[in-house]
Amino acid sequence: MSLEWSYGFGDKYPNGGMVKFGRVRMKKGTPKAFCGIVFGSLPPYSARIITPPSSTAAHCFYVDYRTTKCKPFMNFIHGKAELSGINGAVTAVSLFCNEPDNGLTGAEYFAKAKQAIERKFKTKPTSTKGDGPLQELTYAVGSLEVSFGPDARGGFYLRAVNTALKEAW
Repeated sequence: MSLEWSYGFGDKYPNGGMVKFGRVRMKKGTPKAFCGIVFGSLPPYSARIITPPSSTAAHCFYVDYRTTKCKPFMNFIHGKAELSGINGAVTAVSLFCNEPDNGLTGAEYFAKAKQAIERKFKTKPTSTKGDGPLQELTYAVGSLEVSFGPDARGGFYLRAVNTALKEAW
């Protein structure tokens, strides 16, 4: 599997159409999609919307790259997309990687993924949490907030939140 974003960064994940943004304004340089999922799009027709356990949690649908033609980024093959409570459009994407690919150790995988993220977005982390080689990193790319780090359940997580859409919807 390639370490390049060209493998999983386009807008090829299936969706059920787009909603109108109205007066929502994105900062310059904000990506329209993250790992194939377009922000502001409706869930695919085949997606099963998950009812949140509490009224404050967001509705979501599960993402599985094993069942689509969209290729994943660095073995992040499953996760969920959060939906707006107002219009049901995608506002955030959370992806998970259970184990590093190509036989890499956790630290080697983390370094390669970090390098790929920084090369794609041409930015450095705005904040870091934790000590040692495996930290939680946060990047700001226009109106997109990207987080990457080790997952508490094992493996790694990669999360992107379109803050402009999240605040407006």
